Amino acid sequence: MTRNWTLIFIASGLIIATSGQAKSLKLSAADQLEEVPPLPEDADRDADRVDVDQDFEAADQDDGRTDSQSNKSIDTEPGRWKFSGAVGASSDFVSGQANVGYYWVRYVGVETNFYYFQISNEQVFGSQYGPEVDLLVRLYNWSMLTPFAGFGPGYSKWHRRYQGVNFSDGSSFTGNVLFGVDVALTSHFGIQLMRKNITYWGDVPVSFDDRAASEARSTWFTNIGFRLFF
Repeated sequence: MTRNWTLIFIASGLIIATSGQAKSLKLSAADQLEEVPPLPEDADRDADRVDVDQDFEAADQDDGRTDSQSNKSIDTEPGRWKFSGAVGASSDFVSGQANVGYYWVRYVGVETNFYYFQISNEQVFGSQYGPEVDLLVRLYNWSMLTPFAGFGPGYSKWHRRYQGVNFSDGSSFTGNVLFGVDVALTSHFGIQLMRKNITYWGDVPVSFDDRAASEARSTWFTNIGFRLFF
């Protein structure tokens, strides 16, 4: 009997102790919750605004990358050497040009080029070639079209034959004016359309038409061909 009361007393003590401990933990937790300061009413709005601003910044970065990638064929870097070449051809005509230039600012630079063009058919043969140095302005922009214009001195040499007989061989210093547009199809390849004037300061080539009279001292011509950029 005594043993039974002892067990009941011990069990009651454990229940009371457990209840008191649970009540203490509950009060402690409530105190800790009361110590946490409440969030201001506009906290949710500020958080949403921060998220939106971050989204816009990410979108701007993506747009910048997209613009850079879409304009990769357009050269906008100043202060470096540039190398390019152009070729053109038809049934009886071929031309070529190699350029080395330096642009100390974005739009303005100097290009030295060597050109060659030839015409040949059953009756006539003619070739003309020489170096040239031009001050050029290239209007780089966001599009694939780059207008350009320039002028400078050069030296030209020519050979002309009619039915195998030479009728004009000579050379002359020249003054040159040119303008046109580069169409960049890729970062290194495009099409060039150019209009150019050559003014001979010395001898003038003899005309193909009658092979007696000289050509005009100042001559315009158009050149359309493929262009490589480096």
